[in-house]
Amino acid sequence: MPKETMTRWERVWAAANGEKSDRVPVIPVYGPYGATFQGMSQGDYYRDIDNAGLEAMLKTFDDVGGWDAIWGSGVGFDRKYWNLAARYPMEVKEPGTDTPDDYVIQLHEREVLFYDDYDRIAELGYRKFFDDEVIFRISNYTPESLHEAKKQVVKTIMKAKTLWEQRDVNLYYTFGDIVPFFTLSLGRSLIRFTEDLYYKPEKIHNALRRMTDDIIEQGLKAAKHSDRKINFLVCERGSAYHYPLDIFEKFWMNYVKEIIEAWFAEGIITNFHLDTDWTKNLPSFKKNLPKHSFILELDSTTDLINAREIMGDHCCIKGDVPASLLSLGTAEDVDEYCRKMIREVGRDGAYILASGCETPIDTKRENFLAMLNAAKTSFY
Repeated sequence: MPKETMTRWERVWAAANGEKSDRVPVIPVYGPYGATFQGMSQGDYYRDIDNAGLEAMLKTFDDVGGWDAIWGSGVGFDRKYWNLAARYPMEVKEPGTDTPDDYVIQLHEREVLFYDDYDRIAELGYRKFFDDEVIFRISNYTPESLHEAKKQVVKTIMKAKTLWEQRDVNLYYTFGDIVPFFTLSLGRSLIRFTEDLYYKPEKIHNALRRMTDDIIEQGLKAAKHSDRKINFLVCERGSAYHYPLDIFEKFWMNYVKEIIEAWFAEGIITNFHLDTDWTKNLPSFKKNLPKHSFILELDSTTDLINAREIMGDHCCIKGDVPASLLSLGTAEDVDEYCRKMIREVGRDGAYILASGCETPIDTKRENFLAMLNAAKTSFY
């Protein structure tokens, strides 16, 4: 068998730039599955995510021989992370505290942003408005406890980063945020936000304008302090699955294009985390965004082979072993699927093998190993 000739990060960066690496890189979306692999309940994982939970993630990485980069901040997404680091405008329910021990973490969508809040966001910026007001609508934090919780989040992320780097593996991205359109949709709720799109669009445009400018600045600032030039944007509600293309173009692509172009001008590639079916939107990505300025991280709802046919060599594609296959399939099924994606989507490089969104907590051990092994044995 051929030998590896690149470091983990060299391999990832080559794929991100549309090139062939020595072998196919693999980066699962990974967190709470580390607890399952170690025989730990989800409740125990979330109750001590900064210590025992992180240790489970690290030990699982060691036990399976590792992979090419660590998705996320290097530690699990608990209530603190979702609300304080990612600033999701949603209530978070944790296993073992709010739900039974064997549940997955849940985000509760309800209307927590109100109509007049568009103006507040346009005036103050989303981050300040969230920290001053929204966080207290969705949590039990007080101003005093909020300050300490934020310090703990930063401390844990830095601790995790150090522990991963001791294993010669980097965090996949330097800066992460939510596409502004998606943030507003989550906070207003799907129905209210959709009404606003049609009946009060200027309010939304004003908020999107400020949010876009702020994200550009924040992403550039973060990248200056890192030699890993991949940023991250998530959107699970903007595709033609939810909205017609004219809405997508006016409220989504017009603003996201500015972010990608500003970041790419400074050498930053953007990883889009895109759940739901984006097939009808892909031509717009190819038309509007510079070649090799982004990675499409898809969740198996968008057909990956079709996505490659549409995008050609315009961008790297990342994905997309389905959750159902990891949980219910056999190791042979997983291996066959992965190798098909490598042949059809990654034949010319520009491909990163990954789980389709989060690795399910009930993934079979042999299936997780099969996914990793398929990449580790696929050389160019």
